Amino acid sequence: MIYKLEVEYSLEQFVYVITDPDQYRRLITGYYVNVIGAIMYEVSFGSSNARYYAAELADVKNYAL
Repeated sequence: MIYKLEVEYSLEQFVYVITDPDQYRRLITGYYVNVIGAIMYEVSFGSSNARYYAAELADVKNYAL
């Protein structure tokens, strides 16, 4: 079965984790969809990868931290 994903962030787009006090720029490198259909974004920073929901990411720095 083929699904069409409607995502907020594109592959290879730079984003920031809103709770990161250092506000390092990270790169979207993949998408993951769980069994209930929630989309998680794989983001890379250097040699480390992590998964986040869209609500945890922003395309601009959060200077309020």
